[in-house]
Amino acid sequence: MSKRSLAVLSVLAGVALGFPVEPARAQAPVVAFDWVTVGDPGNACDPQGTGRCFGAVGYSYRIATREVTNVQYAAFLNAKAASDPLGLYNPDMAAAGGGIRRSGSPGSYTYSTIAGREHMPATPVSYFDALRFANWLHNGQGDGDTETGAYTLIGGTPKPSNSLLDRNAGATVFLPTDAEWYKAAHYDPGSAAYYDYPTGTDTKVVCSTPTATPNRANCGSAAGDFTSAGSYPGSPSPNGTFDQGGNASEWTDRLIGIEDHRTIRGGTSGTAPDRLRGQILEYDDPSFEQTGLGFRVASLEGDAGGSECGNSACESTEDPLNCPSDCPHLCGDGLCSGPEDALTCPADCPERCGDGLCTGNENAVRCWSDCGVCGDAVCDPSENQTSCAADCTPSCKPRSSRCAQDSECCSGGCRLRRCR
Repeated sequence: MSKRSLAVLSVLAGVALGFPVEPARAQAPVVAFDWVTVGDPGNACDPQGTGRCFGAVGYSYRIATREVTNVQYAAFLNAKAASDPLGLYNPDMAAAGGGIRRSGSPGSYTYSTIAGREHMPATPVSYFDALRFANWLHNGQGDGDTETGAYTLIGGTPKPSNSLLDRNAGATVFLPTDAEWYKAAHYDPGSAAYYDYPTGTDTKVVCSTPTATPNRANCGSAAGDFTSAGSYPGSPSPNGTFDQGGNASEWTDRLIGIEDHRTIRGGTSGTAPDRLRGQILEYDDPSFEQTGLGFRVASLEGDAGGSECGNSACESTEDPLNCPSDCPHLCGDGLCSGPEDALTCPADCPERCGDGLCTGNENAVRCWSDCGVCGDAVCDPSENQTSCAADCTPSCKPRSSRCAQDSECCSGGCRLRRCR
């Protein structure tokens, strides 16, 4: 799969070798990435248990092949954190496991990478640090703003006052959503199949030191430390990314439904290999910072400069909610949209008492308005033919009818409260 660079060769070479790049030369980007395009828009999601289905994305996009590294994050700090009122630097970056040192005093801070750790993943960073890095890239690096662009952060404080913020229309570089991250790691566009592990296989990953042997990763403390990004060249994802399992876990952009917590994927260098499966989804407070927690970035496909609702193409800042004319309703895209509900797509639509659907843990005691109402055309577990003949009749129901048990359906199968 082809890879494209955002920077001129001379600057890329300087970053690759860990040499500092003068911020004043902002007309040439100081931070560059190799990208892969993730295609097959409109793919189905990957079922991962009751109410869980991941990876549906309605558009093509690009994602960085590797995690953001210390040398890349240090360039960001040198450009934007001379005083650092936003807390973009964490002192633990200079401690064991880190890779960036700070020198000087407020107003004249400078940052340098620790020898030998230039290309290891940048950690610890918060979710908001990752968004500000993406804004900086979106705005051309150099003196580019950190508070507007791909995202709008309000307040001028490390944790913005609008912590439930979302990606802006027209974003060109951004933190991948959980669906975007998952699809890049586990989905093979060629075969339209998902793999359990982000190394293109259903066989459990083997934890090891850096090697070109397939299906290996920096996990289980086998390497004893972080490794430079891309140190397992024989173990790419189906889309050509590296280290989406092990090394550093990564922030992704999805609200989990608990306060303003955001999702985390991938596992760290100490994670057990079976926990690198796509089934594992973690989350935390967006201000949380811990050694081993980093991120990678994604971007618009090719040279696209934004989204235009109504052009019949679902682009990366559009979704079924803000542009239903272009974007299909995909179960597993993290959005409860269109005809989806807690019965047809519990992965996107959580159960909610009062929605007229008796789902999940609801019952006649916990949610009487949804469950156990005779005459609602559903034979609930609390009803039978004697207590509610109107709902519980011996005649079978056709496909797609609401149901509570297999015996109600002419097909003999009741799944997700619908005859299948």
